Amino acid sequence: MTEEVEKQGVSFDKFPLEQPLRDAIDKLGFEYCTPIQAESLVYTLEGHDVT
Repeated sequence: MTEEVEKQGVSFDKFPLEQPLRDAIDKLGFEYCTPIQAESLVYTLEGHDVT
């Protein structure tokens, strides 16, 4: 992840993710969503298919 994305990104902590997913994200060292993740996670968590 580039510094630019990190500075402007949305933290994964802003989303109500299940603990195993949070643990995996932390283990991989991710802190911020990419722009497309930030946009699509809202809909995915509501049960919509974003494919």
